[in-house]
Amino acid sequence: MFFVSCENDLKKIKELSQQDIKPQEITTNAEITYSDSAHVKAVVFAPVLINHKVDTPYYEMPKGVKIVFYDKELKVINTLTSNYALTKDDNNRFELYKNVVSKNAQGDVFKSEELIWNAKTQLITSSQPVQILFANGNISNGTNFESNQDFSHYTMNQTTGIWNVDQKAIE
Repeated sequence: MFFVSCENDLKKIKELSQQDIKPQEITTNAEITYSDSAHVKAVVFAPVLINHKVDTPYYEMPKGVKIVFYDKELKVINTLTSNYALTKDDNNRFELYKNVVSKNAQGDVFKSEELIWNAKTQLITSSQPVQILFANGNISNGTNFESNQDFSHYTMNQTTGIWNVDQKAIE
């Protein structure tokens, strides 16, 4: 024989249910344009954009993101993709994670598991290991990566790599 008891304290039930409710707005096929002085600098594309309306609001892109950077003539200078990203309302900072890939106008490809884009300073950084596959076949690996938005000037530490050497240039 079993005896079961239930207590229906509506106040406790309401408190518990409100803890699980997080106000959100979900947008599909989102497109966000960043511009400065009427010049488009970058466009962000996300299949799913979740706006978390909590004490410190943030946007989450759980299905990945693509960011396309443009020059003054609207020519593509860099494209960034990742499988996951997030950004906060208050800091113009995009955090890209999981399979981050960037390809610049010269055809160089950057790969890492993390990349931070600061839209205000226009710098791209990563504290994780990075690999750059250059269009000419050279490969460079390192850490503590920092670059401008078009990936034309960068620095990184603990650099190793494979560099093709032209024998004729040595002789």
